[in-house]
Amino acid sequence: MRSVFAKNYPQIELLPATVLDIAPESHKTIQQFDKLRRGLPDPRLSIPEKEAHIDAVFADTGLLNAWKHSALNFDNDESLPHDVYIILMVRHPMSWLLSLFRKPYHAIYPLEDKFEDFLTQCWPTVARDRLNKIITTPIDLWNLKLESYKRFYECYSDTGQVRIIKFEDFAWSQKSAISGACRDLQLSTENFIELTQSTKEGRKDVNWYRNYYQSEMWRIEVSQLGWQILDHKLDRELSRYFNYVC
Repeated sequence: MRSVFAKNYPQIELLPATVLDIAPESHKTIQQFDKLRRGLPDPRLSIPEKEAHIDAVFADTGLLNAWKHSALNFDNDESLPHDVYIILMVRHPMSWLLSLFRKPYHAIYPLEDKFEDFLTQCWPTVARDRLNKIITTPIDLWNLKLESYKRFYECYSDTGQVRIIKFEDFAWSQKSAISGACRDLQLSTENFIELTQSTKEGRKDVNWYRNYYQSEMWRIEVSQLGWQILDHKLDRELSRYFNYVC
């Protein structure tokens, strides 16, 4: 979504979201860590030194420079300036868990081979998760982060500075998904230009995402046992709050 706003509305200032946004000089260091990671028995496994390096960049950044995947657990006295607008993107819990299984960017422990085992395996959070570096599980990671989103959203319900957008809606129509935010920010969508290729996987275009997520094709990749595990561990009330049915 950040790329869509950058392409269509260069006049607005976007908050930093990644380590390279805040500390571009870290690029070479992270590349070296990634080279070491590729030599590990499980290439999906991160190394603690890399995570500690990235955590250090975000250590004192505060709300306006938080990691884009951070839980929104901030002190009550750290409020949004009146000219700042936050968009929270949420995603179906099972779809999110499948994505985390495939690309566990900051996994510290070795990963389970089976998705069903992965759902409840130990998952140490990193400092930039803003979850006090607890050891949780992938399912509870969704619960904890979305609970923080809910609290944050409700905290600013009167000011209208925070909007929730569903990933699935964005995959279906980028323009439609951000239209509400654009109205809030007085930005025109008349000449909106859609991103047609994935910024992460170039072989997947907008039509692939539209079909895959709106048709919920990812559901067939989950076994009955996987759904049973999610049903047992998921915060159902929180899932309903964000209009997700599992």
